[in-house]
Amino acid sequence: MNRDYTGYSADQLLNDEYFIHSELHPAETDKAFWLTLENENTALAGEIKMARIFLKNIKNGTDKEILSPEAEQELWRVIVLENRRYDTRFMRRVKIGLSMAASISLLIGIVWYAQPAKDEVENDYRTILENMRQPDLQSGDVQLILSDEENISIDGKESCIEYNEDGSVRINSGENIKSKEKTAKSDPAKAFNQLIVPVGKRSKITFRDGTDVWVNSGSKVIYPEYFDEKKREIFVEGEVFLDVAEDRMRPFVVKTKQLEVAVLGTRFNISAYESDEYMQVVLVEGKVEVQTHEKEKKSLSPNQMLSYNMLTHEENVTNVNVNDYIAWKDGYYLFRKQKMEVVLRKISEYYGVHIVWNERLK
Repeated sequence: MNRDYTGYSADQLLNDEYFIHSELHPAETDKAFWLTLENENTALAGEIKMARIFLKNIKNGTDKEILSPEAEQELWRVIVLENRRYDTRFMRRVKIGLSMAASISLLIGIVWYAQPAKDEVENDYRTILENMRQPDLQSGDVQLILSDEENISIDGKESCIEYNEDGSVRINSGENIKSKEKTAKSDPAKAFNQLIVPVGKRSKITFRDGTDVWVNSGSKVIYPEYFDEKKREIFVEGEVFLDVAEDRMRPFVVKTKQLEVAVLGTRFNISAYESDEYMQVVLVEGKVEVQTHEKEKKSLSPNQMLSYNMLTHEENVTNVNVNDYIAWKDGYYLFRKQKMEVVLRKISEYYGVHIVWNERLK
């Protein structure tokens, strides 16, 4: 085999006939060929690894999902790194996402006979996550997008959204604007709402279980109309502070593209902006378990912060003054030993204004 695979990405490998054949029907010569490439090219080895994860999961199948959590997280990692590498915004991300989706579709067609039915909720989550790649977070009003695709625009710097037991939604203490009853034909636990909070705006969600979620500027939260009977789960891109109502029968799970936090009842902050070098989880009270796709679960105690480096995948747990990380929900920031670049960026996002500074201030 003399083909040059230098520079190939995982999605290109998943569209390559020889790669697919050698993985599904491996011969000794094929194994030796790919092993040599992996030893000679570490970047290509990483792409081969990810392609094999997808192929293995699709070939073997499970009774719930085509992609394992590890494979799904690996997909996000590659998409993020590719977006940063080429330093373009909308079109580049769309191209990468579509090409990866096409690769997965091709493999599903090849090994469809081996697949059991997928869990519908996971399908919906994955579709919504795809839509999170390019949210319009730079200007405009807060947007509440309901599961029936009704778009509610909320004016003002601060907003409050409250969900009631009867399915109604109240915005800024006004009249109920939406009512959807649970029926035998529809499962609201499989229908999702989205809250988009652009820069310069803040919002607060109160769920039916009593959990409060403060959403910072430039953030997006996705959640079901009704929480599942066994767990409460939301997806976050950006920064949120949570005061979780205790329910020992239903843990509360917050997922981002790189980590997952599980609690029963506690107060904590998550910062998971795509543009940041680090994702951070800060615990105010109670106890949380944090897990990334590379590491085992880590438990945090009050006044501790877990930092996760998006590029190196390194984790670090330190003791912090939690007020420095949660003051934003009360309308102000506290900065201690922060880089000027970070300070100015957060101020820019919080007030929704563009700030120009000397590059030497970094």
